[in-house]
Parts: sequence; C-alpha cells; structure tokens
Amino acid sequence: MVYVGANDGMLHGFDAETGEEELAFVPSAVFDDLNALTDPSYDRNVYVDGSPVYGDAFFDGAWHSVVAGGLRAGGQGVYALDVTEPSTFAEGQADDLVLWEFTDNDDDGDGAAEGDEDLGFTFGQPSIVRLHNGDWAAVFGNGYNNTHSDGNASSTGNAVLYIVDIETGELIRKIDTGVGTADDPLGNNRPNGLSSPATVDANGDSVVDYAYAGDLFGNMWKFDLTSGDPVRLGLGGRVRQQPGADVHRGVRRPATRRSRSRCGRRSGVTRAAWAASWSTSAPASTSAPATTSPRARRPRPSMASGTTSTSNGNQTVFDRDDLLVQEITDEVTVDRATTSSPSDSTDDSEVRLTTDNDIGTWYGQGSAGTTEYAGWLIDLVDADDGNRLR
Repeated sequence: MVYVGANDGMLHGFDAETGEEELAFVPSAVFDDLNALTDPSYDRNVYVDGSPVYGDAFFDGAWHSVVAGGLRAGGQGVYALDVTEPSTFAEGQADDLVLWEFTDNDDDGDGAAEGDEDLGFTFGQPSIVRLHNGDWAAVFGNGYNNTHSDGNASSTGNAVLYIVDIETGELIRKIDTGVGTADDPLGNNRPNGLSSPATVDANGDSVVDYAYAGDLFGNMWKFDLTSGDPVRLGLGGRVRQQPGADVHRGVRRPATRRSRSRCGRRSGVTRAAWAASWSTSAPASTSAPATTSPRARRPRPSMASGTTSTSNGNQTVFDRDDLLVQEITDEVTVDRATTSSPSDSTDDSEVRLTTDNDIGTWYGQGSAGTTEYAGWLIDLVDADDGNRLR
C-alpha cells in the first residue's frame, strides 16, 4: 500500500501493485472547506497537505500497522488510521479504520482530552513510539500559528509537545515549553510553535528516551521521556538558546526542520551518548495560515549540531557560545572524471571545504577553567561574499 495526502481533501491509500485506490479518508478539520472545490471560481486551496508516517504499534493484545499524519497548511489536526488489514477496507469498517483525530477543539464531551487549543497548523510529522510504561504513543509538535482566530485560538502562543495514546487519541501528556507570544524575540507578539520532534532511543531497547524539537524562535528543546509515569514526562532542557540572539544579517531564524539524532560513544567515555543536529530556515510569517510554512524557501545560513548525554542534568541550557564554530573556507569545482573528456563539465561537482577544529573537551568533562563545548555549528554562508548558500 502507498498512502499519500492530497489537496482534494483526502488521504488516499493505493494498492502498490495495481495502483487501484483502496482507501480515501477525509479528516474532520478540512471537511467544512470541501465545498470550495465545487466553486466555479475556485483557484487553489490546501487540505491534506502533509506526508503521513507509517509504523507498527502493539495495543488491544495485537500488533497493528498505523498511518498517522498532519495537514500542514490545510488545518489544525493530526489523525491516525489502523491499516493493518487492507483487505478489510470498506466504508462499513470506518469506525475500525479511523483510530482518532486530535484537533484544536476537544468538543466531543466524553471527558477525555482528544484536542487542545494550543495545536496550530500541523506542518510537522508525528513519531510512533513505545513509552517506558509499555504504552504506544504518537509524539508530535503543536505546529505553527496556534493563535489563528477560529474560535479555538491559543491564549499563549506557546510551543508545545504532545504525547497521544496511539490507540485512542487521548492526550497522555502535554509538555509546554512556556515560550510563546510574550517571548517573541522580535517583540511583535508572534506565536511560537514546535516543529517535528526527533525521538531518541538511547540504549537500543526500542523504547523512546528523549525527543528533540526546534521552535519558531530558534530554540532547540530536549524532552525527557525516560519515566514510566506519564506525569513525570517533561522538559529536559533547552539545547540551543537563540544562538547569537539567532540573528544573522538582521534576520532571526526559526528551527523548522526535524532534528536528526545519532547514538554513539565519545572518545574515552564509556557511557552512551547521542547527538542532535538541526538547521534553521527563513522566518515563518504568521499573518495567515498558509504563510506559516517554510516551503519554497532555501535554508537560511545556519546549521548546528548540539551534543548532550545522560550526565548533563535535566535543565542544561546551551547557547551559541557553547558550540565550537566551524567555517566554510573554500568552494571548488572537482572533475569526477566520469567522462572521457576533461573539458566536459557535466561530471563536475561543487565541493565546499570546511575547518576541522577539534572540540577538545566536551561539556561536563573538563576541570575548572577548561573551555568546554556542547557541540559545533557552521553558518552556511559563501566563503567569499558571506551570502547564504544556494
């Protein structure tokens, strides 16, 4: 099966062998806008604009295959479908196929939280994980522009991480960074928002331990998910606190791309450690739902890799000064010699050379007075003119 969102208002499921459509699902968050598709003057709108994710989870005594996704600029909602048995797909099985929807409006009156007003336009993707208490969950950021005036506007504009039961959609834990509209570094009262989280299994036991996610104000957050008690799941610190006030050529840059993590071991250190890397992009406007996306923009100049380990404590805060600066020193054209003619430029590659400055002493490993680094960063700017790379 191949699952893909579309701007006709549906998530489609196609048979990978025949190309035949087997499933079409309309999220409730876009349903009220479908009538625009029949308007003779219809121009363009976005609906199920996000790419879904796929994963296996164990609940109700069996393994299930789950497709989950957001809507990007199409709306404020995340959905999950049980697609374990495509042969059983039928309209009469809709209640079994649709596991849940999580929106910015929890109005079903069942007493369980299956929505929250701090949810914005869901540009990020959820992660399907196993928690330390054995439950399976979807973990996702709250997206952007959660103060959009739709009757369910956020009162804080904060960046938030959600942990939702993968079977029921019930909110297990909402982890609020506490950084929102009132903390806009530009002083324009813009809402903050959390991007796609990168989840980390630090010891290889197939249970999530930490999550990293960036926000629109340029912070990279660490979330501690190591407790078996959902109440104790919470913030693990701000890994990156507005590097250099996060200003480059007068522009503040949000961290909108999913961070990446890699487990490994530091030289001379026996305990496990991991690294989270991320990049920043052009600022996202919040003037309208469709303009909160970083789409159609190249990354603004900055990529950083911050490293943390279990010894750092739960509330470590790093800023730009804690990261070792690497630089692009040269840009050259290399002939890959895949053709017989040296003058044939079709096999040329552009190569950028960088510094290889040694970190020396990692954070928490040095003695008093020793310069320690929590990782490194590199500004993605042209070595000659300082302009952003293209």
